[in-house]
Amino acid sequence: MGNKNFSSLGIFWRFAKPRLLNFKGTDIKTLLLYLKEIEHRFNHSKVDVFDFLGVEISKNFSRVVR
Repeated sequence: MGNKNFSSLGIFWRFAKPRLLNFKGTDIKTLLLYLKEIEHRFNHSKVDVFDFLGVEISKNFSRVVR
């Protein structure tokens, strides 16, 4: 079980590292937001971003309209 977690962490780090290198000189709050976005993209890499956003906007829009 422990080796699987380290393997997953290694896969995430290979995904995140090149993206994080673009954010040199940002403050910690912004960096944490970027890291959260990278985490979301990693966890939902099989989902089309535009389809995902369309569903989320539709759900939120229907709550506002009612």
